[in-house]
Amino acid sequence: TGISITSLDAKYCFLKDSLFALAGGFDFDIPTGNPKAFLAEGFNITPYFACDFKLNKESAFRLNLGYQHKGEYSNYYDNKIKSADIFFIGMSFETSLKDIVLSCELRGDMFGKSKTNGVEQDGSAGNNIYLVSGFRFNIQDFKFKFGMAISDGKITSNPYEWQSMEVFLGISYMIF
Repeated sequence: TGISITSLDAKYCFLKDSLFALAGGFDFDIPTGNPKAFLAEGFNITPYFACDFKLNKESAFRLNLGYQHKGEYSNYYDNKIKSADIFFIGMSFETSLKDIVLSCELRGDMFGKSKTNGVEQDGSAGNNIYLVSGFRFNIQDFKFKFGMAISDGKITSNPYEWQSMEVFLGISYMIF
């Protein structure tokens, strides 16, 4: 047990009017945990774009796309691991119920082959589709998020079907 990855995110809104917004940003995943204890991976960089379409005062439709470059790291067995980079695209719907925002997102990930000690791993490339639902609320400049993501369990190049489920909790602080 322990701390896994520390994320630093920066986002800038390029264009904003009453019904539409366009933003871009970077996420930086810093491996503060011990990869040999399966608590972290390499340093990851994710540039992305996000587009919001306001439907009414309480609801919005969102599109986002990005690319995550995964860093190399050594695992418990001292193997050099290079997880596959990921291209992702998602669309979501959010609606506000007073102080709580409910969201539902459909996200697709497309990834290449992973490498172990420089050798590409057969069956490691493919696609996943996720259904992500959750809620968030703000207290002053803090934003709290909670949700769950469930994959479709089908990786196109893998003969085995598997499903994953992620539960997440996030706390953000707005600087400006």
